[in-house]
Amino acid sequence: MAYHIYTTRAIILASRAEGDGHKVLTLLTEELGILNAHAQSIRTLKSKLRYHLQDYCFSRVSLVRGRVLWRITGAETLSRAHLVDPRSRALVVEACALASVITLPDDPHTDLFEDMRVLLEYFGTCEYVDTTSSDALLLTQLRIFSRTGFLPEYENLKSLVGSQELSREALARFAMHREEGRRLARATLLS
Repeated sequence: MAYHIYTTRAIILASRAEGDGHKVLTLLTEELGILNAHAQSIRTLKSKLRYHLQDYCFSRVSLVRGRVLWRITGAETLSRAHLVDPRSRALVVEACALASVITLPDDPHTDLFEDMRVLLEYFGTCEYVDTTSSDALLLTQLRIFSRTGFLPEYENLKSLVGSQELSREALARFAMHREEGRRLARATLLS
């Protein structure tokens, strides 16, 4: 029986150990949305995939649909630069945790994937973590809430939340509305 292999870019949001050397990974994929995928023997020393499927990495993965879970058949690391600085890694972990909790499995959220990819790219090019880095996280969180339908529209933030731009200029414009953004994010998390 021939299986169709899906190859897509993915962000590894989380993982958990399973059995002797296996892992189940939660992936935010470009075309398939959030899904759980089984990686056979990935925790063994001889595994070639273990370096490409570390938590919070941006990778290209090849998947096969199983009866219950997807199975990972191949992987290639696209970027890990956003994980070099421990402070930016902590911000990435926070964004990944929110994305994994707030999204439904097997529901393609291409805008959400693009928002997360832009955030990882931004942290990968940052020389150091400063207040604009926490603003980048907050703006991405607001975009995640907005894309998943949890954030009401506010005129002041509409253009910033609706776009996918994450640059110094966009963050400078967002700084004027930072407190309103924090208030909105806090209220959305509590509701």
